[in-house]
Amino acid sequence: MLKTRFVVVSLILSLVFIGLFSVIPSTFASYHQVQALFEKGFEALQNGEFAKAISFFDQVLEIDPNYVPALNNKGSALRILGMYEEAIVYFDKALEIDPNDVKALYNKGNALSDLEKYEEAIVSYDKALEIEPNHVKALYNKGNALYDLEKYEEAIVSYDKALEIDPNYVKALYNKGLALYYLEKYEEAIVYYDKALEIDPNYVNALSNKGVALYDLGKYEEAIVSYDKVLEIEPDNVKALNNKNKLLEIMGKPIEIMEKLQIPDWIRNNAKWWSEGQIGDSDFTSGIQFMIKENIMVIPDLPEEVTQMELKDEKRAMGMEREQNVPDWVRNNAGWWADGLISDDDFVSGIKYLVEQGIIR
Repeated sequence: MLKTRFVVVSLILSLVFIGLFSVIPSTFASYHQVQALFEKGFEALQNGEFAKAISFFDQVLEIDPNYVPALNNKGSALRILGMYEEAIVYFDKALEIDPNDVKALYNKGNALSDLEKYEEAIVSYDKALEIEPNHVKALYNKGNALYDLEKYEEAIVSYDKALEIDPNYVKALYNKGLALYYLEKYEEAIVYYDKALEIDPNYVNALSNKGVALYDLGKYEEAIVSYDKVLEIEPDNVKALNNKNKLLEIMGKPIEIMEKLQIPDWIRNNAKWWSEGQIGDSDFTSGIQFMIKENIMVIPDLPEEVTQMELKDEKRAMGMEREQNVPDWVRNNAGWWADGLISDDDFVSGIKYLVEQGIIR
Protein backbone atom coordinates (compact mmCIF):
# COMPACT_ATOMS: atom_id res chain seq x y z
CA MET A 1 0.00 0.00 0.00
CA LEU A 2 2.85 2.35 0.91
CA LYS A 3 4.56 1.55 -2.35
CA THR A 4 1.37 2.32 -4.31
CA ARG A 5 1.04 5.71 -2.57
CA PHE A 6 4.67 6.53 -3.37
CA VAL A 7 4.10 5.73 -7.06
CA VAL A 8 0.96 7.92 -7.16
CA VAL A 9 2.73 10.86 -5.45
CA SER A 10 5.70 10.51 -7.78
CA LEU A 11 3.39 10.51 -10.78
CA ILE A 12 1.60 13.67 -9.57
CA LEU A 13 4.89 15.48 -8.95
CA SER A 14 6.10 14.47 -12.39
CA LEU A 15 2.96 15.89 -13.99
CA VAL A 16 3.34 19.15 -12.02
CA PHE A 17 6.96 19.55 -13.14
CA ILE A 18 6.02 18.76 -16.74
CA GLY A 19 3.27 21.40 -16.53
CA LEU A 20 5.64 23.99 -15.12
CA PHE A 21 8.28 23.42 -17.73
CA SER A 22 5.71 23.57 -20.52
CA VAL A 23 4.48 27.02 -19.28
CA ILE A 24 7.84 28.66 -18.52
CA PRO A 25 9.19 28.66 -22.10
CA SER A 26 5.92 30.23 -23.30
CA THR A 27 6.14 32.92 -20.59
CA PHE A 28 9.77 33.66 -21.39
CA ALA A 29 8.94 33.83 -25.09
CA SER A 30 6.16 36.38 -24.46
CA TYR A 31 8.42 38.47 -22.22
CA HIS A 32 11.20 38.61 -24.79
CA GLN A 33 8.69 39.34 -27.55
CA VAL A 34 7.22 42.24 -25.56
CA GLN A 35 10.68 43.64 -24.84
CA ALA A 36 11.77 43.36 -28.47
CA LEU A 37 8.61 45.06 -29.76
CA PHE A 38 8.79 47.79 -27.13
CA GLU A 39 12.43 48.55 -27.96
CA LYS A 40 11.55 48.82 -31.66
CA GLY A 41 8.69 51.18 -30.80
CA PHE A 42 10.89 53.29 -28.56
CA GLU A 43 13.58 53.51 -31.25
CA ALA A 44 10.96 54.59 -33.82
CA LEU A 45 9.66 57.21 -31.36
CA GLN A 46 13.16 58.63 -30.88
CA ASN A 47 13.66 58.72 -34.66
CA GLY A 48 10.46 60.70 -35.18
CA GLU A 49 8.60 57.79 -36.81
CA PHE A 50 5.53 58.23 -34.67
CA ALA A 51 2.99 56.14 -36.61
CA LYS A 52 5.50 53.28 -36.75
CA ALA A 53 6.13 53.62 -33.01
CA ILE A 54 2.40 53.44 -32.27
CA SER A 55 2.16 50.26 -34.37
CA PHE A 56 4.86 48.57 -32.27
CA PHE A 57 3.31 49.74 -28.99
CA ASP A 58 -0.06 48.37 -30.14
CA GLN A 59 1.57 44.98 -30.75
CA VAL A 60 3.02 45.09 -27.23
CA LEU A 61 -0.40 45.91 -25.77
CA GLU A 62 -2.05 43.03 -27.64
CA ILE A 63 0.27 40.69 -25.75
CA ASP A 64 0.21 42.60 -22.44
CA PRO A 65 -2.57 45.23 -22.17
CA ASN A 66 -1.18 46.36 -18.79
CA TYR A 67 2.36 47.12 -19.93
CA VAL A 68 2.66 50.65 -18.54
CA PRO A 69 5.74 51.79 -20.54
CA ALA A 70 3.92 50.98 -23.80
CA LEU A 71 0.78 52.83 -22.65
CA ASN A 72 2.88 55.85 -21.69
CA ASN A 73 4.91 55.92 -24.87
CA LYS A 74 1.91 55.39 -27.13
CA GLY A 75 0.33 58.36 -25.36
CA SER A 76 3.49 60.40 -25.97
CA ALA A 77 3.49 59.53 -29.68
CA LEU A 78 -0.19 60.49 -30.00
CA ARG A 79 0.50 63.79 -28.24
CA ILE A 80 3.35 64.62 -30.63
CA LEU A 81 0.94 63.95 -33.51
CA GLY A 82 -1.47 66.48 -31.99
CA MET A 83 -3.97 63.81 -30.87
CA TYR A 84 -4.20 65.17 -27.35
CA GLU A 85 -7.52 63.65 -26.25
CA GLU A 86 -6.43 60.22 -27.47
CA ALA A 87 -3.09 60.62 -25.70
CA ILE A 88 -4.84 61.33 -22.39
CA VAL A 89 -6.81 58.07 -22.75
CA TYR A 90 -3.54 56.13 -22.71
CA PHE A 91 -2.03 58.12 -19.86
CA ASP A 92 -5.21 57.42 -17.88
CA LYS A 93 -4.93 53.69 -18.65
CA ALA A 94 -1.37 53.75 -17.29
CA LEU A 95 -2.64 55.56 -14.18
CA GLU A 96 -5.41 52.99 -13.63
CA ILE A 97 -2.66 50.39 -13.32
CA ASP A 98 -0.27 52.59 -11.34
CA PRO A 99 -1.83 55.79 -9.90
CA ASN A 100 1.64 56.94 -8.79
CA ASP A 101 3.28 56.74 -12.21
CA VAL A 102 5.01 60.13 -12.36
CA LYS A 103 5.65 59.95 -16.10
CA ALA A 104 1.97 59.38 -16.85
CA LEU A 105 0.92 62.22 -14.52
CA TYR A 106 3.46 64.60 -16.06
CA ASN A 107 2.60 63.61 -19.63
CA LYS A 108 -1.12 63.94 -18.93
CA GLY A 109 -0.47 67.45 -17.62
CA ASN A 110 1.33 68.33 -20.83
CA ALA A 111 -1.51 67.01 -23.00
CA LEU A 112 -4.06 68.96 -20.94
CA SER A 113 -1.94 72.09 -21.40
CA ASP A 114 -1.93 71.44 -25.15
CA LEU A 115 -5.74 71.45 -24.96
CA GLU A 116 -5.56 74.72 -22.98
CA LYS A 117 -7.12 72.97 -19.97
CA TYR A 118 -4.64 74.67 -17.71
CA GLU A 119 -6.44 74.17 -14.39
CA GLU A 120 -6.67 70.42 -15.00
CA ALA A 121 -3.05 70.36 -16.15
CA ILE A 122 -1.96 71.95 -12.88
CA VAL A 123 -3.83 69.26 -10.93
CA SER A 124 -1.89 66.61 -12.84
CA TYR A 125 1.46 68.36 -12.35
CA ASP A 126 0.72 68.75 -8.63
CA LYS A 127 0.04 65.00 -8.29
CA ALA A 128 3.37 64.29 -9.99
CA LEU A 129 5.09 66.76 -7.66
CA GLU A 130 3.56 65.16 -4.55
CA ILE A 131 5.41 61.99 -5.51
CA GLU A 132 8.53 63.62 -6.92
CA PRO A 133 8.89 67.17 -5.52
CA ASN A 134 12.06 67.89 -7.51
CA HIS A 135 10.60 67.04 -10.93
CA VAL A 136 12.03 70.15 -12.57
CA LYS A 137 10.04 69.86 -15.81
CA ALA A 138 6.77 69.47 -13.92
CA LEU A 139 7.61 72.62 -11.95
CA TYR A 140 8.49 74.47 -15.16
CA ASN A 141 5.37 73.38 -17.04
CA LYS A 142 3.19 74.11 -14.03
CA GLY A 143 4.66 77.62 -14.20
CA ASN A 144 3.76 77.79 -17.88
CA ALA A 145 0.17 76.73 -17.17
CA LEU A 146 -0.12 79.40 -14.46
CA TYR A 147 1.36 81.93 -16.90
CA ASP A 148 -1.29 81.05 -19.48
CA LEU A 149 -3.93 81.63 -16.80
CA GLU A 150 -2.32 85.06 -16.29
CA LYS A 151 -1.42 84.09 -12.72
CA TYR A 152 2.02 85.60 -13.15
CA GLU A 153 3.04 85.76 -9.50
CA GLU A 154 2.16 82.09 -8.97
CA ALA A 155 3.98 81.22 -12.19
CA ILE A 156 7.10 82.93 -10.85
CA VAL A 157 6.90 80.83 -7.66
CA SER A 158 6.91 77.68 -9.79
CA TYR A 159 9.76 78.91 -12.00
CA ASP A 160 11.74 79.78 -8.87
CA LYS A 161 11.33 76.24 -7.54
CA ALA A 162 12.57 74.88 -10.87
CA LEU A 163 15.53 77.27 -10.75
CA GLU A 164 16.42 76.19 -7.21
CA ILE A 165 16.94 72.71 -8.63
CA ASP A 166 18.56 73.83 -11.89
CA PRO A 167 19.83 77.44 -11.77
CA ASN A 168 20.85 77.23 -15.45
CA TYR A 169 17.40 76.23 -16.74
CA VAL A 170 17.39 78.76 -19.60
CA LYS A 171 13.70 78.50 -20.49
CA ALA A 172 12.68 78.97 -16.85
CA LEU A 173 14.88 82.08 -16.62
CA TYR A 174 13.38 83.46 -19.83
CA ASN A 175 9.78 82.68 -18.91
CA LYS A 176 10.25 84.20 -15.46
CA GLY A 177 11.40 87.32 -17.31
CA LEU A 178 8.19 87.28 -19.36
CA ALA A 179 6.04 86.90 -16.22
CA LEU A 180 7.86 89.83 -14.60
CA TYR A 181 7.33 91.88 -17.76
CA TYR A 182 3.58 91.33 -17.60
CA LEU A 183 3.66 92.44 -13.97
CA GLU A 184 5.24 95.63 -15.37
CA LYS A 185 8.47 94.89 -13.50
CA TYR A 186 10.57 95.78 -16.53
CA GLU A 187 13.92 96.16 -14.76
CA GLU A 188 13.53 92.76 -13.09
CA ALA A 189 12.43 91.20 -16.38
CA ILE A 190 15.64 92.42 -18.00
CA VAL A 191 17.68 90.85 -15.18
CA TYR A 192 16.23 87.44 -16.05
CA TYR A 193 16.56 87.90 -19.81
CA ASP A 194 20.22 88.72 -19.14
CA LYS A 195 20.64 85.60 -16.99
CA ALA A 196 19.25 83.52 -19.86
CA LEU A 197 21.61 85.29 -22.27
CA GLU A 198 24.63 84.58 -20.06
CA ILE A 199 23.95 80.89 -20.65
CA ASP A 200 22.82 81.22 -24.28
CA PRO A 201 24.07 84.48 -25.86
CA ASN A 202 22.20 83.68 -29.10
CA TYR A 203 18.79 83.31 -27.45
CA VAL A 204 16.85 85.46 -29.91
CA ASN A 205 13.58 85.59 -27.94
CA ALA A 206 15.40 86.85 -24.85
CA LEU A 207 17.20 89.52 -26.89
CA SER A 208 13.95 90.59 -28.60
CA ASN A 209 11.97 90.86 -25.40
CA LYS A 210 14.83 92.60 -23.64
CA GLY A 211 14.46 95.20 -26.39
CA VAL A 212 10.73 95.45 -25.67
CA ALA A 213 11.35 95.97 -21.93
CA LEU A 214 14.04 98.60 -22.61
CA TYR A 215 11.61 100.39 -24.94
CA ASP A 216 9.00 100.48 -22.16
CA LEU A 217 11.63 101.99 -19.87
CA GLY A 218 12.35 104.66 -22.49
CA LYS A 219 15.90 103.34 -22.98
CA TYR A 220 15.78 103.52 -26.76
CA GLU A 221 19.52 103.37 -27.44
CA GLU A 222 19.88 100.24 -25.32
CA ALA A 223 16.81 98.70 -26.97
CA ILE A 224 18.40 99.27 -30.39
CA VAL A 225 21.57 97.51 -29.19
CA SER A 226 19.41 94.51 -28.26
CA TYR A 227 17.66 94.47 -31.64
CA ASP A 228 21.04 94.80 -33.39
CA LYS A 229 22.19 91.65 -31.62
CA VAL A 230 19.08 89.87 -32.88
CA LEU A 231 19.90 91.00 -36.42
CA GLU A 232 23.48 89.77 -36.09
CA ILE A 233 22.12 86.30 -35.35
CA GLU A 234 19.14 86.47 -37.73
CA PRO A 235 19.80 89.10 -40.42
CA ASP A 236 16.35 88.43 -41.92
CA ASN A 237 14.40 88.98 -38.69
CA VAL A 238 11.82 91.47 -39.93
CA LYS A 239 10.17 92.02 -36.54
CA ALA A 240 13.48 93.05 -34.95
CA LEU A 241 14.22 95.42 -37.83
CA ASN A 242 10.72 96.93 -37.66
CA ASN A 243 11.03 97.48 -33.91
CA LYS A 244 14.45 99.03 -34.38
CA ASN A 245 13.14 101.31 -37.13
CA LYS A 246 10.24 102.47 -34.94
CA LEU A 247 12.78 103.52 -32.33
CA LEU A 248 14.94 105.25 -34.95
CA GLU A 249 11.86 107.19 -36.13
CA ILE A 250 11.06 108.25 -32.55
CA MET A 251 14.65 109.43 -32.18
CA GLY A 252 14.54 111.27 -35.53
CA LYS A 253 17.17 109.03 -37.13
CA PRO A 254 17.08 107.43 -40.60
CA ILE A 255 15.57 103.97 -40.74
CA GLU A 256 17.27 100.90 -42.20
CA ILE A 257 16.03 98.93 -45.21
CA MET A 258 16.34 95.17 -45.36
CA GLU A 259 17.33 93.57 -48.62
CA LYS A 260 14.30 91.88 -50.18
CA LEU A 261 14.01 88.17 -49.54
CA GLN A 262 13.28 85.67 -52.29
CA ILE A 263 9.61 84.67 -52.45
CA PRO A 264 9.16 80.99 -53.43
CA ASP A 265 7.43 80.35 -56.75
CA TRP A 266 4.74 78.20 -55.16
CA ILE A 267 3.48 81.18 -53.15
CA ARG A 268 3.09 83.28 -56.29
CA ASN A 269 1.35 80.33 -57.96
CA ASN A 270 -1.01 80.04 -54.98
CA ALA A 271 -1.84 83.74 -55.23
CA LYS A 272 -2.55 83.40 -58.96
CA TRP A 273 -4.73 80.31 -58.57
CA TRP A 274 -6.59 81.86 -55.61
CA SER A 275 -7.34 84.99 -57.65
CA GLU A 276 -8.80 82.76 -60.36
CA GLY A 277 -10.82 80.64 -57.93
CA GLN A 278 -8.80 77.48 -58.64
CA ILE A 279 -7.87 76.96 -54.98
CA GLY A 280 -9.67 77.76 -51.75
CA ASP A 281 -8.97 80.38 -49.12
CA SER A 282 -7.17 77.93 -46.80
CA ASP A 283 -4.60 77.06 -49.47
CA PHE A 284 -3.94 80.74 -50.14
CA THR A 285 -3.68 81.43 -46.41
CA SER A 286 -1.02 78.73 -46.02
CA GLY A 287 1.23 80.75 -48.31
CA ILE A 288 0.69 83.91 -46.26
CA GLN A 289 1.40 81.97 -43.05
CA PHE A 290 4.64 80.70 -44.54
CA MET A 291 5.80 84.17 -45.58
CA ILE A 292 5.05 85.68 -42.17
CA LYS A 293 6.71 82.79 -40.32
CA GLU A 294 9.81 82.99 -42.52
CA ASN A 295 9.91 86.80 -42.17
CA ILE A 296 9.48 87.21 -45.94
CA MET A 297 6.38 89.35 -45.40
CA VAL A 298 5.50 91.64 -42.52
CA ILE A 299 2.11 93.26 -42.02
CA PRO A 300 2.96 96.84 -40.96
CA ASP A 301 1.17 99.10 -38.50
CA LEU A 302 -0.44 96.28 -36.55
CA PRO A 303 -0.01 96.03 -32.78
CA GLU A 304 3.27 94.44 -31.76
CA GLU A 305 3.12 91.70 -29.18
CA VAL A 306 5.77 90.28 -26.93
CA THR A 307 7.09 87.03 -28.37
CA GLN A 308 5.14 84.05 -27.08
CA MET A 309 6.57 81.71 -24.46
CA GLU A 310 8.79 78.79 -25.43
CA LEU A 311 5.93 76.46 -24.53
CA LYS A 312 3.90 77.69 -27.50
CA ASP A 313 4.49 77.05 -31.17
CA GLU A 314 5.35 80.28 -32.95
CA LYS A 315 2.67 79.69 -35.56
CA ARG A 316 0.32 82.47 -36.43
CA ALA A 317 -3.31 81.41 -36.01
CA MET A 318 -4.75 82.50 -39.32
CA GLY A 319 -7.88 81.30 -41.06
CA MET A 320 -10.11 82.57 -43.83
CA GLU A 321 -13.79 83.13 -43.12
CA ARG A 322 -16.49 83.54 -45.76
CA GLU A 323 -15.20 83.83 -49.33
CA GLN A 324 -17.79 86.47 -50.19
CA ASN A 325 -16.19 88.77 -47.61
CA VAL A 326 -13.04 89.09 -49.71
CA PRO A 327 -13.31 92.17 -51.94
CA ASP A 328 -12.61 91.71 -55.64
CA TRP A 329 -9.74 94.21 -55.55
CA VAL A 330 -7.84 92.00 -53.07
CA ARG A 331 -8.22 88.97 -55.34
CA ASN A 332 -7.21 91.08 -58.32
CA ASN A 333 -4.17 92.33 -56.40
CA ALA A 334 -3.11 88.74 -55.72
CA GLY A 335 -3.32 87.85 -59.40
CA TRP A 336 -1.53 91.01 -60.56
CA TRP A 337 1.18 90.49 -57.94
CA ALA A 338 1.68 86.90 -59.11
CA ASP A 339 2.11 88.21 -62.68
CA GLY A 340 4.59 90.87 -61.54
CA LEU A 341 2.24 93.74 -62.47
CA ILE A 342 2.18 95.31 -58.98
CA SER A 343 4.76 95.62 -56.19
CA ASP A 344 5.06 93.55 -53.03
CA ASP A 345 3.90 96.62 -51.06
CA ASP A 346 0.65 96.79 -53.05
CA PHE A 347 0.06 93.09 -52.45
CA VAL A 348 0.76 93.49 -48.71
CA SER A 349 -1.81 96.29 -48.56
CA GLY A 350 -4.47 93.77 -49.59
CA ILE A 351 -3.37 91.26 -46.98
CA LYS A 352 -3.26 94.00 -44.34
CA TYR A 353 -6.85 94.92 -45.23
CA LEU A 354 -7.97 91.30 -44.75
CA VAL A 355 -6.25 91.15 -41.35
CA GLU A 356 -7.76 94.46 -40.21
CA GLN A 357 -11.24 93.34 -41.29
CA GLY A 358 -10.86 90.04 -39.47
CA ILE A 359 -11.22 88.07 -42.70
CA ILE A 360 -7.76 86.66 -42.05
CA ARG A 361 -7.09 86.25 -38.34
